[in-house]
Amino acid sequence: MPLSRRLTDVCAALLLVLLTGACGGARRLDVKPSDPSILYMGRILWADSLAPKFTWPGTTAMFNFEGSAVAMAASPGSGQFMVEIDGGEPFKINFTPSDSLITLADSLPAGPHSESGLRHRRL
Repeated sequence: MPLSRRLTDVCAALLLVLLTGACGGARRLDVKPSDPSILYMGRILWADSLAPKFTWPGTTAMFNFEGSAVAMAASPGSGQFMVEIDGGEPFKINFTPSDSLITLADSLPAGPHSESGLRHRRL
C-alpha cells in the first residue's frame, strides 16, 4: 500500500486510519514522516527524521492510501495547510496552539485514495 522563508515546527507525521469491514473491526496505521512512499517537494529540514520541518510556504507532501479515513499530526500551532484528496476541491486546515491531530477525511469509500497536495501556507 503506497502510502514552508519562515521556519516552522511542522511535523509532517501522517497518520493513516484504516477502517476495514473484516471482522467488524477498525485498524489504525501510523505512518512515519520518513516513509519512502510519501513524496515531498520543497524545502524541508530533516535534522530529525521523526519531525521534519517545512521551511517554506508551498512545501508539499503527497501520498496514496487505502482506508476510510486519514488524519495528520503536527506540532500544535504549526500553521495552515491546503489539502486535496482524490482530486476534490482543496480545503484548508489550521493547527491552532491546542491542535496536534486533525482529521483530513473520514467516511471515504472503499478502495485506493490519493492525498495529492498537502501544502503548507504561511500564516
